[in-house]
Amino acid sequence: MASSVTYLIPLFAIIVGAAFLNEPVTWYEPVGGLLILVGAAISQDRFHRRRGESPEPVAHPASRSVTGHQAAGPASGA
Repeated sequence: MASSVTYLIPLFAIIVGAAFLNEPVTWYEPVGGLLILVGAAISQDRFHRRRGESPEPVAHPASRSVTGHQAAGPASGA
């Protein structure tokens, strides 16, 4: 999730440039900002998950053996 924040840096640069340096904002900058927001949402899988629904767990590749069966973990006994 933290790496997705770096996608927003150009968007904040345009906002700060327009607000503090009186830089003109042309039509393609808001369109680009919208594309940045959509791309960040897609990278966070915001479009496929419903509210309150947890994501499906993903098995770690190291937890499977060469044959495709799950590797046995430490024995849990009392």
